[in-house]
Amino acid sequence: MTEHHQATIQYIRQIRAKGKVTKEDLMGLARFLSNLEAARTQWPGEAVFYVLHEILEDGFVEDYELQGLSRILTGLDILSAGRQKAAEEAAG
Repeated sequence: MTEHHQATIQYIRQIRAKGKVTKEDLMGLARFLSNLEAARTQWPGEAVFYVLHEILEDGFVEDYELQGLSRILTGLDILSAGRQKAAEEAAG
């Protein structure tokens, strides 16, 4: 895992630890990824960045979009944990 991957997952985990994704969380994550090209151009940042773009495209952030983003962040966190475990097992 790259440092940018780890930084993105850490940011996602900080958001998830609060229990509910807010508009401020969404905007903060968008700024984080906008400022770090390396983070937004590799998984999971590229996946999140695409979703954030779709949410922000119309200029409004609806509750259902925040709920959907929360589910996506949870899934990415779970996938990342699985990848990390597999990498650790492979390294022996």
